[in-house]
Amino acid sequence: MKCFRVLYLNSYSLLLILLGALILLPPFHKISWIFLCLQIIAALKCFMVSFRLFSAWDEKKRMMTLLFNRNQREFRPDTFKVYMQAPCSRLLVKSVLKQLGQKRHYRDLLIYKPSLLQSIKETIRPVDTKIYINEDAL
Repeated sequence: MKCFRVLYLNSYSLLLILLGALILLPPFHKISWIFLCLQIIAALKCFMVSFRLFSAWDEKKRMMTLLFNRNQREFRPDTFKVYMQAPCSRLLVKSVLKQLGQKRHYRDLLIYKPSLLQSIKETIRPVDTKIYINEDAL
């Protein structure tokens, strides 16, 4: 059972590995070395993102435990709001709801899911970084 949960929660990582392998399949080296370089760069990007998602396993386990403990006695939809923002986290929410026997509440939680247009806008928009200096600590 635990093996299936690991595979389920890392399904996006597995899909990226598959995509990277599919990118490497066509023989672009026969066309031009430039196409070969672009092919390798695209595949490496897929593999790097996949590795980053796989390496977040400990964080996913911590989030699952946190969500489960917060909702074990009483179902609180507000605790899931943060986790509904990204596809990987939504898989985590589904897994926790299944553990709690509350799978029917996933539809109610979809109100916290951002629309595709909103997700694209947030991805494209530059983020302002602010640094605050604590003068007392100096």
